[in-house]
Amino acid sequence: MGRSVLIYVMGTFIILSVALLNANKTVDTAGSLSVHYMSDARARNICNSMTSILLSRIADSTALRIETPETTTFMGGTVTYQVNSVNSIGDVLNDDHQGDDHGDDHESDDHEDDHSANFNSKTFSNGNILFSASLLGAFPSFNAFFSPDDDHEEDDHSDDHESDDHESDDHEGDDHDGDGDGNSDVSDTLQIVVSATFSNSTKTLTTYVAINPPTSTSIPTAIQAGVSTRNPVSTSGTMNVDGRNHDLNGTLVSGTGTYGIWTTSTINQSGSSDIGGTYSGTDYAPSKPANSNAIKASATYSSGSYPDTPDKVLGGSAGGFPEGTLKNIAISGANGGQYVTNPSSLTTPFSGVTYVELSSGSDWQPSSISGSGVLIVHNAAGNAIIKNLNSGTFKGIIIADDIIHVHATIIGAIVGLSASPSEGNCIGNGNGSVLYSTEAINQSVGLVSGSTEGNYGFGKTRLNIIGWYE
Repeated sequence: MGRSVLIYVMGTFIILSVALLNANKTVDTAGSLSVHYMSDARARNICNSMTSILLSRIADSTALRIETPETTTFMGGTVTYQVNSVNSIGDVLNDDHQGDDHGDDHESDDHEDDHSANFNSKTFSNGNILFSASLLGAFPSFNAFFSPDDDHEEDDHSDDHESDDHESDDHEGDDHDGDGDGNSDVSDTLQIVVSATFSNSTKTLTTYVAINPPTSTSIPTAIQAGVSTRNPVSTSGTMNVDGRNHDLNGTLVSGTGTYGIWTTSTINQSGSSDIGGTYSGTDYAPSKPANSNAIKASATYSSGSYPDTPDKVLGGSAGGFPEGTLKNIAISGANGGQYVTNPSSLTTPFSGVTYVELSSGSDWQPSSISGSGVLIVHNAAGNAIIKNLNSGTFKGIIIADDIIHVHATIIGAIVGLSASPSEGNCIGNGNGSVLYSTEAINQSVGLVSGSTEGNYGFGKTRLNIIGWYE
């Protein structure tokens, strides 16, 4: 009896020991797998995040290249990244990915079927794969990893008026095409390789991106100068009208501007007012009297009749702006737009399309015009008045039936619609300033034409992801 009990106890002990050993081994394996999975996930997240940030940097400056791999600590791990131009990604895929087992979690996966195909990037990028990457440009802590030399150094918008020689009185044939960010000569396909290590796990992500140049915008024909009108126009006081080109900050962009004032009627410059402009690539600083090449009076409108509505200023139906388009955009509130019949209802700063529709013969004075976009003061009678623009800086296009006394700063352009303004169209009699800016104009045109939609992150250029491979 005692021997049987002993055998039973020993057997139970052995069985329990084996079970405990197996359980311990299972727990240990599960713990190791959990740690390994966590490390893999962290490495993958680091890899994806750095790729997203590089995409945003490329969208901001398509000239960005990192030919020599750079390594930095990032999100608790180590990441190495490189950005190169490629002509065709087929051969690159064959070289880089055949037989690539991509770490412990894909030991038997050589991806030969996935990446061995030879294809041309331009053909493949036509809508076959579009990956909307999650860009982390909103994370301010990441900015320290990037040098400050990417802030649009290539972006001088210098091509906007290269062919603008003013040889024709009314700019015939001069559509002031803008080139967006000035990087049209950059290869349209990039390879981004990012390798991230966290603990003992390493992940590599290779992304191929096609750079679609920004939708081109044309400066509307109606914008012939810093101030364009079809009536007698005058300046006095210390008013400054400068048709030389400027960026959004009001900094001069040499040799790419236009007239300071253009009108189908007469120009009267009095007081201490100055007018400047650009003719045939030569800049003429604001002066009194203005250089004859900086202004254009008795001009002939080059395309049909001079526009008498805001939509016609932007090209009318032929240009995608049938009557009522701008008003409807303002009513919709898109991009912060506003539509009012009482200017006191406006909120600043303006953005999008700000449309003020006044009753016949009414005026908006004094007025503050801080903001950007397209500012419109118009009614069906064509006699809405904006007067005494006493404060603010506006960047964009102002279209008004009758504009009187600019005492603020306008970076962009003014278009006057009325043929018979109430006060002889005295643009300014104080210390106002109009600085012609193709960048501000193109930005405004792009805003209402929809060309600014769909950009990735805080960049300006549409990127098309061809493919991404781990």
